[in-house]
Amino acid sequence: MIAGVRNPEDETSRSLSSLPTGAGSKLIVVKLDSTSDTDAPAAISKLESEHGVTALDVVVANAGIGRMGRLLDSPLEHIVEQNDVNVLGPLRLLQASAPLLKKAAKPRFVVISSAAGSVASVGNFALPNGSYSASKAAINSLTRKVHFEEEWLIAFPLHPG
Repeated sequence: MIAGVRNPEDETSRSLSSLPTGAGSKLIVVKLDSTSDTDAPAAISKLESEHGVTALDVVVANAGIGRMGRLLDSPLEHIVEQNDVNVLGPLRLLQASAPLLKKAAKPRFVVISSAAGSVASVGNFALPNGSYSASKAAINSLTRKVHFEEEWLIAFPLHPG
């Protein structure tokens, strides 16, 4: 199993190594900041060169941020940051991991999303989360689109709740 974390040196990330693993398995922790254009390619390179990883069966894009606020009151830099993490972050990860996913028998790319990203249900949420909803709608659309563009890949967004 591989875990991507913003800072592998912080206490929480270091504590991952104490988690139990199954027989014959191990946990590899790599640096992966979703807003970085270089972290995902560097992590993939490290997996190949230092850990002998030759294929990835499943990649789960789990990073995300949710800023609350009415759209008319939301600073644009908050909306840009949210889209950088929630939309471009998973896309960066997919682009970097695609070569190793292609080597798997049944590759899967899963984006942890939210029901708040449903355009049809946007009126059902009383919370002022318009920019969060929009970012999740965007990644849902991109994930579904890549599923149909890339016949070799099963890609889907998942609402964990």
